Amino acid sequence: MEKLQLEFPPDNAPLVIVGGFLTRNSTAYWGDIDQYFTERDGNARRIIIAPVGACSSVHDRACEIYYSLMGGGRVDYGAEHAMAHKHGRYGRKYPVGLYPQWSVDHPVHFVSHSLGGPTVLKLISLLRTGFFNRNRSSREHHRHHRHNIFHHHHHHHHEQDEVDSTSSDSLLTSPTCHPAMVRSLLAFAGPFQGTPSVYLL
Repeated sequence: MEKLQLEFPPDNAPLVIVGGFLTRNSTAYWGDIDQYFTERDGNARRIIIAPVGACSSVHDRACEIYYSLMGGGRVDYGAEHAMAHKHGRYGRKYPVGLYPQWSVDHPVHFVSHSLGGPTVLKLISLLRTGFFNRNRSSREHHRHHRHNIFHHHHHHHHEQDEVDSTSSDSLLTSPTCHPAMVRSLLAFAGPFQGTPSVYLL
């Protein structure tokens, strides 16, 4: 097979592979993919295979990408989404992220196949709307609430006011929740046209 040379900006940002529906997230499936993403100077770009659910919805897969890269806790699909689709709010736990420094200052490139394309677009949408920071703020609020049940009432209101004072602007401009965290998307065989049903997943 002829070696594929892909042109990326000279930033050496990691490249995240997102598979399609029923795709196995392992080198056993993708093979020695590193050899196809080599810089002109011969240095290999870091490759990360996103551990998304083979049968997960586009929304759930996007959440799984975010938390697997960032780490620090369990995948949070969002309380409203979980209730609407009748599944658990939390998924797999990632104590350590695959790329915990992921931010506006340390973006990543995405290469996707099939349903992986809409998955990354959904991820960009969630980043743009501050979805992940709202989840974090919600968890902090409930954590403070449970903690303060065992402490005095005045302290509870003080902490609640601090959490509730978080503005929507700050949620949208966080360096760890911004669409600029995605430097580029290269999609192969992505169902962007002709199959609108994928956007319902």
